Order: sequence, then C-alpha cells, then structure tokens
Amino acid sequence: MTVLAPAVPSQSAPSRQVAATVAGATVVLPCPLWCTHPHNEEYRALPDVSHHSDELTLSVPVHGGVDSTLVTRISCWPFADEAATAVPFVSCNPVGDEFAQLTPEAATALADQVIAHGYAMRAVARSISG
Repeated sequence: MTVLAPAVPSQSAPSRQVAATVAGATVVLPCPLWCTHPHNEEYRALPDVSHHSDELTLSVPVHGGVDSTLVTRISCWPFADEAATAVPFVSCNPVGDEFAQLTPEAATALADQVIAHGYAMRAVARSISG
C-alpha cells in the first residue's frame, strides 16, 4: 500500500516525489531538489525521515596524509517536532565535534571567515616565498 505524506509547508524549495519505507509502509514524500540522500533505509516513523545534500569537505595536509577539517551540507528533518530541524539548514561539522545547525546568514558569515583566513594564509605564504 502506498500512502501520500502530508505536504510540508516549511519546504519552499522545488521538490520531486520519492518513495520511502516508513513503519513498513511505502510512503510518497516530497524531496527537495538539493537532496542527494537515497532514502533507501526503513524509517521507524515519519519524523525520522531526513534530507541531505552532498557534503562539502575542506581537507588540509597533515603529517602523513590529509585530514578533513570542515564538513558542511544542507540537512532537514521535514516532519520533525523541532522547528529548527524541520526547515533546511546548513549542517557544519568541524573535525571531532558535533554538527552545528547554521541559518543561511550564519553559514554566509562562516564562509566569509574561511575566505578571510585563506587570504591571510596567502599573505603568510608570500612573506616567506623567494
């Protein structure tokens, strides 16, 4: 049996329909175009359904290899009871830490800080280049 999930007004982005298994039933859900999550696991309940984009990873060289320093992606649990996760947000996960839920404005501010750090790093490199 296929059930249509209720529309989620908090998702204003264009979407497509995907089938997911929720509590043993096939449910047709709206899925935002930015979501690359396959939805192939079985969810226990509708609030467990989540959407995720591809991860953006900043990797840096470390002794003996490369390490991921900052991982970001868009995430959303559209049927969650918590309002902050029911709408899309930027999930930011610094190395070895829990992810932070960033609004678009906070994500932009963080991106500006990363860009500024990059410019400062270039200046440091130029100061010792021959």
